[in-house]
Amino acid sequence: MTALFWVGLVAVCWLGMQIVHESGHVLAAWATGGSVVAVDLHPLHISRTDVRPNPWPRVVIWSGPIWGVLTPGVMWLLARRC
Repeated sequence: MTALFWVGLVAVCWLGMQIVHESGHVLAAWATGGSVVAVDLHPLHISRTDVRPNPWPRVVIWSGPIWGVLTPGVMWLLARRC
């Protein structure tokens, strides 16, 4: 039972991390005038965001990891203040 709990917790955390990361790509694509064609989220493989056209590909690419670091950090700081 304990092993099942930990496997489930890791899967949920992995999916949450993918959602935060891909939301960074999506927000950057929208902000730069790109059009999001698809977002693929699945806990058993690597997530992906397809943007066409992508006028600023470097901004969209780097926004995933940057947003993925800033979002939990800001949430942690806010939680400490409460």
